[in-house]
Amino acid sequence: MCTATWLHPGEDGREYQVFFSRDELDVRAVADPPAVVTTGPLRYVAPSDPDAGGTWIGVNEAGITVALLNRYRPEDHATTSSVGPSNDTISRGLLVRKALRVECTEELTELIEAEPLDRYRPFDLLCFQPAKRPLRIRWFEGRLSIRPSPRMPQTSSSYRAGAVIENRIAVFNRRFPRAARTPPTDRELEAYHRSHDPNRSALSVYMHRRDAHTHSFSRISVDEENVVFVYVPGNPCETAPRAPVIMRRLRR
Repeated sequence: MCTATWLHPGEDGREYQVFFSRDELDVRAVADPPAVVTTGPLRYVAPSDPDAGGTWIGVNEAGITVALLNRYRPEDHATTSSVGPSNDTISRGLLVRKALRVECTEELTELIEAEPLDRYRPFDLLCFQPAKRPLRIRWFEGRLSIRPSPRMPQTSSSYRAGAVIENRIAVFNRRFPRAARTPPTDRELEAYHRSHDPNRSALSVYMHRRDAHTHSFSRISVDEENVVFVYVPGNPCETAPRAPVIMRRLRR
């Protein structure tokens, strides 16, 4: 139940930005804000989900960003979705933590292909790296697919999935009809993530439902020197962002 957009020149550029709204049921615990994780082969910055110990987005010192969108079937309903992994599944957020320990998207695809994916509920992983095309890795209905250069926005919902996705894409296309030729600015993308079009509801990018809402907004910037994680806990229209978490890029 999330929405992702980005500014990424693909193979032509060494800088990029990712914008991510996290929608969640209100029964979930309040997430811990982004922090630097130093265990493992690479340092990375990510928030933490107390329910299962995983994360939904992060960036490592190699400049790799990984973002998770849960994937749902039309018959799934948000109020019956379980929180955290069951006895038969592994938390998808733990897979994101594994993915943040790689130095390139080629390593990431190898990692995913080696995972016991039947132990995970369906997901999309969005993967970003400087001077590489973004990737969308999808595990859905028993099939793994890898798509380069996915179109913006990428979004998901456990409630009225078809209508929600259709509206969020339509709002994006109305705001940015020439996005393929003239990319939106960072301010325009942030405004899109704060939007309530067509109204304050489950359909809007900034989402409101009786039992769920947008819990946070993340903005990740990667350049040749640093990675920067800006995090807004709660309503991005009313809540001030936390102080940025900045980490130097790894030099090999």
